[in-house]
Amino acid sequence: MARVLIGWELGANRGHVNVMQIIAQRLLAERHEVHFALQQIDAAGLDHDRRIGLWQAPVWPRLLIGQSRHYATPSVSMGDILGRVGLDRPGALAAMIAGWDSILAQLQPDLVVANFAPALLAAARGRIETVVNGNGFSCPAAGLAAFPALARGQPALDEAELLDIADADLRAAGREPLASLPALFAADHQAIGSFALLDPYRDSRSQPLCAPIIGLDTGIAANPDGQEVFVYFYHLAPADAPLWDGLARSGRTVRIHVPHPTRDHLAAFGRFGFAFEKHPLPFAHIAARSRLALSHGGQGFVSSCLLTGLPQIIAWYDLEKKLAGRAVSQAALGCDFEFQALSAVEIAEIIDAAWADAAIHGRAAAARPEFAAAMGDRVENRIAELANR
Repeated sequence: MARVLIGWELGANRGHVNVMQIIAQRLLAERHEVHFALQQIDAAGLDHDRRIGLWQAPVWPRLLIGQSRHYATPSVSMGDILGRVGLDRPGALAAMIAGWDSILAQLQPDLVVANFAPALLAAARGRIETVVNGNGFSCPAAGLAAFPALARGQPALDEAELLDIADADLRAAGREPLASLPALFAADHQAIGSFALLDPYRDSRSQPLCAPIIGLDTGIAANPDGQEVFVYFYHLAPADAPLWDGLARSGRTVRIHVPHPTRDHLAAFGRFGFAFEKHPLPFAHIAARSRLALSHGGQGFVSSCLLTGLPQIIAWYDLEKKLAGRAVSQAALGCDFEFQALSAVEIAEIIDAAWADAAIHGRAAAARPEFAAAMGDRVENRIAELANR
């Protein structure tokens, strides 16, 4: 029996914990001991499996509301993202490592799985066997000389300066400096779950990807006669955002799930006549009812649409979601736009056009076998094999 720690540091949505739970259940079935260290400890939920130990992960300083900063330009690289959560602050990485060291000393795990957790990888590297886990975006190729720009524009932060700060912190923490900043994501093993279409580093990978963890049977197909638009969206989107009015103006039957909605959200959804789902729906139900899906671009939901052949619209708000939206649009399997950049009238026009576009629906259905063929090598199986050794 192995003791496995699965840690999560970066990223804001429920997909991280969903992935961790699927991995954990596979490990528990093999009689391994499992612990979670979570950026958001309440993300485990009220139905958390009590067999899984629960720890508060060290938190990057600018994820705390009192330390957050507004930046005039969006992030265009992973270096920008790391700098903006606190890597540009001398001492932050060293403190993160110290926090992880305390957890590692207490647990003494045999295997560490890092889900978008570069500081955990830095703490465990060379001391405990490590697995880098996440989707293509959150697991950059560690052998790169520098992070590439993933969008137009220049990175806002100087990567050489970030590397100098990181190396000084690593030395202070008793660790070796890095060959490059992407090496912060280096691990003994990889268990990266993503379709190649959604992986911005696919041309730099040294190992094949695993299937995305979406808990969906490959035989489930979208219903060509579906009569709804299903919407899954980020809970911090304001209740008065043009998106909701745009959906109403489209005149379609809208079914919606927003985690942790406010009273204002619920009032707006009721006023517009949307069917609101309090709990996440199984994707098989979504595929059976819907002709079109709209989301903020979380990779689990986007991947589920691709696997079932459900055309989708992605209203993105950050770099990761933008890349997903652009990938889907370029593959002609849906379309995308920047959240809050369009008026309600423009959004309604996009929804109407996608609803009526027979070519998009045909291409999405025809692409299903390609995505189904990529579902063979599963993340949870790869990690269980490592734990079983």
